[in-house]
Amino acid sequence: MGVDAPSAMVIDSGDAQTATVNSGVPIKPTVLLRDQYNNPVSGASVTFSVTGGGGSVSPVTAVATDAAGRARVTSWTLGTGAGPNSLQAAASGVSSVTFSATGTAGAPANAAKNAGDAQAVTVNTAVPVKPPCSSPISSVIRSRASR
Repeated sequence: MGVDAPSAMVIDSGDAQTATVNSGVPIKPTVLLRDQYNNPVSGASVTFSVTGGGGSVSPVTAVATDAAGRARVTSWTLGTGAGPNSLQAAASGVSSVTFSATGTAGAPANAAKNAGDAQAVTVNTAVPVKPPCSSPISSVIRSRASR
């Protein structure tokens, strides 16, 4: 008795991850394809594509499922902005599945004065050069990824 065509694709691992923006997720997204009898389907083509948040996936060509019915990406790099990212896996004859990940800001690369430096005034008196925001101290923090 042979294995039938794929009838279902599910996320096996690598969903709901968190990583620093513009870096790879720690667990490679992996899907599992099974036939109508719940047997793993080997040799099926699965295509992974970034569908939200920017970033990239490798490879960009289809990935064949292994003997256990699994297909995985080599890498998924999140976009450069903090927030949600998504990756879709698609295969012929089955519904696609979507992986999610959250990009978080990295540590600041530097901090720089923006305005209002070296002023001296009496307590409870306005400074001559007002900082460009409502806060009494203004600074610009840039992450490594935003350079």
